[in-house]
Amino acid sequence: MRITGVLASIMALLLGLSGTITAQSPDQDAFMAEMDAVLAEVQADIDTLEGWISDPDIVVQRVNGRPVPVDLDRLDELLPIAQLILTAAPGLEEDVLDRVLARSPEVRALYELMTLFSDTDLSTMSPDALSRLMRTAVAQTADEKRDLLLPRLAELQAEYSDIDAAIASIIEYEENVAAGFEGSWTSTYGDRLLLLREGSVVQGEYDYDNGRVNLDIVRDRTLDGYWIEDDSRRTCDFARNGSEHWGRLVLVFSDDFTSYSGTWGYCEDEPGGSWVGERITE
Repeated sequence: MRITGVLASIMALLLGLSGTITAQSPDQDAFMAEMDAVLAEVQADIDTLEGWISDPDIVVQRVNGRPVPVDLDRLDELLPIAQLILTAAPGLEEDVLDRVLARSPEVRALYELMTLFSDTDLSTMSPDALSRLMRTAVAQTADEKRDLLLPRLAELQAEYSDIDAAIASIIEYEENVAAGFEGSWTSTYGDRLLLLREGSVVQGEYDYDNGRVNLDIVRDRTLDGYWIEDDSRRTCDFARNGSEHWGRLVLVFSDDFTSYSGTWGYCEDEPGGSWVGERITE
């Protein structure tokens, strides 16, 4: 996946269309790792083109619509191999030929260049004659090489910049949204709910039966987790955070983080009771 797919995925995240945004879940971690891999891939392509431009022993030809490097220092070493493959090619299955060429990108480049000489029998040409022919064919000035590569280099640099900026906007957006959960809030249960965030986890307490909450940031402006109290109308089958009185809790915050509305339930029951509040400004 390169820029089109990358930016489409990033925009989906920013618009809240693809699930988790603020939580560092496995899916989110995998997505960011994929973005890092894409950036590394683009940077590697940039480094390769810049290396071709700066190396006087590398000439670049356009073969089948793409730039192909030819290392003049290794030309005489690789030509016999490419010549041998060219001779054997008519008797090889296409997939076999492709596997053979895949073993050496440099040999593939020479082979592809040699196939352009369809009116010349290169398979029987002497090494010296073949070397002279190919050196003439790939002759290129530094300016010609730059003219060939600079447009693609500019595309890659713009691609890297766009992806890097988009990823930075996701990180900034996540930080701003995650910070919005913190603070003091009124609460259906107790007078005040105090929330503190650490990474993708929001913990808090409220003044009702020594109430505590342990919540995960699961998507844009939404917390999902548990409330825990010292006592309640129902005792659960097992303890959570040292108490058998707990239940599911989901809180959804307003766009401007001035209020929230949520639902709660006992133990692992589906939340259904109302739990609402507003930000307390001191």
